[in-house]
Amino acid sequence: MSHSKRHTQFSDSLSESIFLETYRYNGEKNINDRHLAVTDALASVEAASVRESWTQRFLDALENFRFVPGGRITANAGTPFQKNTFINCFVSGFRGEDQDSLESILAELRRQALILKSEGGYGFCADALRPRGSLIAGSGTKSPGVVRILELWNTQSTIITEGHGAHPKARRGAQMVTLSIWHPDVEDFIAAKQEPGQLTKFNMSVLISDEFMAAVEKSQPWSLEFPDFENTKADYITHWDGDLSRWKKSGRATKIYKTFADAAELWTQLQRAAYQRNEPGVLFIDTINRLNNLNYIERINATNPCGEQALPVGGCCLLGSLNLTQFVDLEKQTWRWNELRETITSSVRMMDNVNDISSVPLPEQNENLKLKRRIGLGVLGYGSALMMLKVRYGSPRALEITEHLARFVADEAYRASAELAKEKGAFELFDKEKYLNQPFIQNLSVDVRELIGRFGLRNSHLLSIAPTGNSSILANNISGGIEPVFRSEYFRTVSWNHPPQGLSLPTSIDWQNETYKIDGLPTVWAWTSEGDERLLTTTFDGTTYKFDRSRGLLRVFFVQDYAVRFHKEHHTWAPSAEWTATAYDLSIDDHINTMLAFAPHIDAGISKTVNVPANCTFDEFQKIYFKIYKTGTIKGCTTYREGTMPSVLSAPPKN
Repeated sequence: MSHSKRHTQFSDSLSESIFLETYRYNGEKNINDRHLAVTDALASVEAASVRESWTQRFLDALENFRFVPGGRITANAGTPFQKNTFINCFVSGFRGEDQDSLESILAELRRQALILKSEGGYGFCADALRPRGSLIAGSGTKSPGVVRILELWNTQSTIITEGHGAHPKARRGAQMVTLSIWHPDVEDFIAAKQEPGQLTKFNMSVLISDEFMAAVEKSQPWSLEFPDFENTKADYITHWDGDLSRWKKSGRATKIYKTFADAAELWTQLQRAAYQRNEPGVLFIDTINRLNNLNYIERINATNPCGEQALPVGGCCLLGSLNLTQFVDLEKQTWRWNELRETITSSVRMMDNVNDISSVPLPEQNENLKLKRRIGLGVLGYGSALMMLKVRYGSPRALEITEHLARFVADEAYRASAELAKEKGAFELFDKEKYLNQPFIQNLSVDVRELIGRFGLRNSHLLSIAPTGNSSILANNISGGIEPVFRSEYFRTVSWNHPPQGLSLPTSIDWQNETYKIDGLPTVWAWTSEGDERLLTTTFDGTTYKFDRSRGLLRVFFVQDYAVRFHKEHHTWAPSAEWTATAYDLSIDDHINTMLAFAPHIDAGISKTVNVPANCTFDEFQKIYFKIYKTGTIKGCTTYREGTMPSVLSAPPKN
C-alpha cells in the first residue's frame, strides 16, 4: 500500500525521547513510521474498495499530531503484541452471588490481573465488601475490612507490572478504587493514603450521593451502615451487590455502625485528607448516573484510574484527543472550524474501528465492545492553544470561545457517529425512544438529534477528557487535557524504563531507615524530600534521575511549553502579559469555570486537577468541592495543593 510522504516532526527533545522510549516499535525510523503502522491497522476493517482512502484520511488526522490516539493505540496498534489491548479504560467488580466471599474476591483479583497484564487501566468499587471487624460466619474470624483487603490488589499490581520488563513499552499498572460515603469503612478509606507509601498503586475516590450533600448543607445527621448480614444471611448471599439504596428499598434490614450528628463532620474529614495529601478524590455518583446516556440499562459505581470514564462493571472504553494547538486561527482569534470538523469525522471513525480489532482480556468486555461501542474523544493542548491566542485561561473571553468549541465538538462527534450508524449500523443496545430522552442528548443541536432519530448512533458514548500525560509530551510538549499551561518553563519528571549505561540503580531499599545497596559500579544517590515523602536522587551525565517507592526510576527534563516556544519563535512572547498566566497564577474559580464550560458537552467525564496554591487556607479549600457539586454537570474532582507531595511538574528555582 503506497502512502504520500508525511512530515510530522518533533520540535522538542523530550517529545522525541518519549517516542523512542515509550512508543517506537523495532525498526521504525521516526514518528511517521509509527503513524503509518497505526493507520494501516485501524483501516484494516474497512471494505477493500475504500481502505486506501480511509488510511490516507487517518494519516491526515495524525499528521502534526492533529489527533493523538490514546497511548495504548499508539504503542500497540500495528505491532505483534496481539494480547496487549488498545483500550485504556476498564471497570470491573464483584458479581453474582456471595460477592464479598473469598471466592468472589479471588475471582476479581484474577480479572484485575488479566486487565493489568493487557496494559489496561483498572477500576472497581469496594462497596460490596463487609466492614472491618465483621464476623465471618462458619470460620470464627473477622473481616480485615476494605482498606486491608485492598493491599491484595496493590501487591498484585506491583508484581504484575514489574514483570513487563521484556516489553519496553509496557504500561505500569494504574488503578482506581471507589467507596461510597455510607460505608462503615469510609473513614479508614479516607485516611488510607495519609501516610507515604500506602496503597501506592491506587487512585482512590469517595462516591458522594445527593442525599449526603443535602445532609451536609442542612447540618443533618449521617449514618454509616451496611446490610445486617448476620440476620439476613440468605438474602445477603443472594441479593447483596453493593447497592445499598436498592437493598433498603426492598425492605431488607441494615445495621448502623456509626452516626455523625452533623454530616459536615465526615465531609470535613474527607476534605482535610485532600487538603493534606490530595486524596481521596470525589465522584458525585448520582450526577454520574443521572447524566449517563444508558442510565436505563446501566448502574455505574466506578471509573477508570483517572476518572474520565465512568463505566459499569465489565465496561471498557478507548481514548483519543484533538490537539487544539493545531486548530488555532490567529487572525480571527478563534478555531479553524472546517479543519476541526474534518479531523473529528476521521477520528471518530478511527476510534470506532478500534472496537473491532482490539484485544480485551475478558469475555464480558468483548461483549461490551459489540453492544455499546464506547469511544472517548477529547481534547489536549487547551491551555497552550489559549496562550497562542493570547487569551487568559479562565477569563470571560476564554469561557466564551470554550463553550462554543465544546458544543461544536460534541455536535460534530455525534453527527459523525450517526453517519457511521447509517453506513455500518447502530450499537446493538440503541433504544431510540429512551436514548433520545437522555439529558445529554437533549442538549445536542436539533439537526444532530434528528440524525440520531433517523439512523441511530454507532457509539453509545463519544466524549471524554483525559489527563493525556505522555500523549501531551509526544505532541511536542503541549498542555495536558484542559489543564492550563503549568509554567512557561519547568521541570517534568518522567517514568524511565532504561537507565543509561553506567548508572547503577539502588536495590534493597529500606525506605523507613533510608538505606540502600548498589549492584555494580557505584553511583551516589542522595536522600531528599518532596512534600512529606522521601526519595533518592542523583545526577548522571548532566541529567537528574530520581527513584521513588511507587514509580521506580524517573528522569527529569527541563522544558518549555509549546505555546511559549511558538511566541518566542514569532517574537511575540510577553512574559508579563495577562494572557501568560499559568497554573498557580489562576484563581480556583478559573479552574472550576473552565470545567463548567466543558462539562455539559462531555458525555463521559473530565479528568481535571484543580491546582491550589500552597498558601490556600483550609476554609478556602473547603469551598471547592461544594461549588463543583452545585454545578450539577461536573461529575467529580481532584485537587493538588502545591508542595504537598512529589509532583510530575515542578517550577525551576527563582533567581
